Amino acid sequence: MTPAQFRTERERLGFTQEPVADMADLSYETVRDFEEGQPVNADLIECLRVTLESLGADFASAVDQ
Repeated sequence: MTPAQFRTERERLGFTQEPVADMADLSYETVRDFEEGQPVNADLIECLRVTLESLGADFASAVDQ
């Protein structure tokens, strides 16, 4: 999952960064940093992926924009 794929799916699902961070039990800064391409721990990226997939994201078909 790339930052662009994550952002695309998050926006497609109608969420801003803050609620996704809350649902993933992560800081807003972690979500923001990941979407901006800053280095983020792989475990945190996995947590973000799982959180969005639980909300209906499909990264297998997401297009990197």
